[in-house]
Amino acid sequence: MRFVFTQWKCSFRCVVAGGSLALATIAAQAQNQPDAPPPPPIGAVPATPQDHVPVPAVRPPTVEALNRRQWSGVVEPGEKIPPMTVRAKLMFPLHEEVRPVTTVVPILFSGGYGVLRDSDPKYGTNSEGFGERVGASALHQIISREVSDSFLPILFHEDPRYYRQAYGTYPSRTEHAIRRVFFTQSDSGQRTVNLSDLLGRGIAAALTQAYYPDPSVRPSVVFRTWGVSLAALGGGNLFEEFWPDVKRKMLHKDQ
Repeated sequence: MRFVFTQWKCSFRCVVAGGSLALATIAAQAQNQPDAPPPPPIGAVPATPQDHVPVPAVRPPTVEALNRRQWSGVVEPGEKIPPMTVRAKLMFPLHEEVRPVTTVVPILFSGGYGVLRDSDPKYGTNSEGFGERVGASALHQIISREVSDSFLPILFHEDPRYYRQAYGTYPSRTEHAIRRVFFTQSDSGQRTVNLSDLLGRGIAAALTQAYYPDPSVRPSVVFRTWGVSLAALGGGNLFEEFWPDVKRKMLHKDQ
């Protein structure tokens, strides 16, 4: 691990510089980009093309139901959800970690894929290497969530939850899910650049240089990790957008 700290500082500066340039470009274009259509009023029938008109499952607005959903990472159209408090944002990553689909599955997939491709971090392709890859992936995931879903949302007054569109055509909903990687919702309900995820995942990628093995301590690894992390965020948004439809239509379950 020689020169790790020096390499990490260089990688971190690269991430910050690249992130600043990307955020400046996004912010400059934000005024010209239409946001996703606002959710229809409760009880109203949204105007959508006839080829696909999904009907979101009803989530009762009772106090008891809202309390049960206070740690849900997804907000449905029309839900009257209060802004997250500082305490709630501090606790939010802990509740994310108890979801096997979004925690255990990505970690195991990352470890298995790394062994098959012998990709970074260079821990080898044997069983010991698989275990080390899984451990590194788990550590990166924890750091990423703590920074992107807790500390930075508190600093920037952003909401770390995913707001479903839940209606419209499949392409429009896919576009909405991908756009949420770059734009999110502030605590006041306004659209804003998603600084928490764009910067937070870059910081988490830079910090991998503090525990990756020497062959993987390179700026290119930082930027690749950052890009993969943002792509995974988009994939997670797509899952949250369409999984309720799968449960309802294929498994015959409500949300």
